[in-house]
Amino acid sequence: MNQPSLKILVVDDEDGILMYFRDIFESLGHTVVSALDGVKAQQALQQSSFDIVISDLVMPNMDGAELLSWMRKQNIQSYFVIMSAYYNNTFLSFFKSQGVNKVISKPVSIDTLEEIVTLHLSDKQLSAQDQTPIVNLQSEITKQTLNEAQQKLLNECLKEIQGSKWIVLLNNRTGKSLGYVSQASDTVDESFIEEIINGGKGLLSGITGNGDVFQTIVSTSSDYIFSQHSTDNSCVLCLALNKSTGNLGLSRLVLNRFAPLINV
Repeated sequence: MNQPSLKILVVDDEDGILMYFRDIFESLGHTVVSALDGVKAQQALQQSSFDIVISDLVMPNMDGAELLSWMRKQNIQSYFVIMSAYYNNTFLSFFKSQGVNKVISKPVSIDTLEEIVTLHLSDKQLSAQDQTPIVNLQSEITKQTLNEAQQKLLNECLKEIQGSKWIVLLNNRTGKSLGYVSQASDTVDESFIEEIINGGKGLLSGITGNGDVFQTIVSTSSDYIFSQHSTDNSCVLCLALNKSTGNLGLSRLVLNRFAPLINV
């Protein structure tokens, strides 16, 4: 089956590796742009968008981890692959938590490069299926509604997080729900929301402590429930993320970016 042509950015400080990747990907019908370090990759990303970014970890000027951090802060959500000659399970877990889509080891085989393309297209298809219309649902628990600015920000946040199900906005001073937004295809379990608001799942005791740390509060059989304080500590965002389709690292980055923007 023919695959669509992708635009791929390859970042490595070795010319031989850049040439190898270019030859393979171009033979598969894709467009390749090369960069010798993270700084040059930044310049390329500022000038154009890429479906996939494949970066070496250790490079001069700016390494792969710094490049990834910069990209996510700029809301550049390209499928990101990091590669290194040496890594272990700790290395793998850390970069997965930072929003890396795939970690590969050097030397890189042709089969691995083909797999990267296949995985990206699969993720893209899942993401497209998840882009159902977003609706704001009034919380029947507290009879309160989100104001227009809160609703807009939460809808934007929900759209960016693949696998997200709903976001509840809590007043951190009172512990009361201000309402929530939900994927239209998902049914919000109001009894579960009520348990969260009332602290039945240990949520409130967890979020009224140090709000600077993004943390997992509840782990159910199918979902993760996260929370993040706003910058001024006036409110808390609680997110339900589907374990099967959600990306844990990217969800953390997106929620952490939106939380400071919402106040009560």
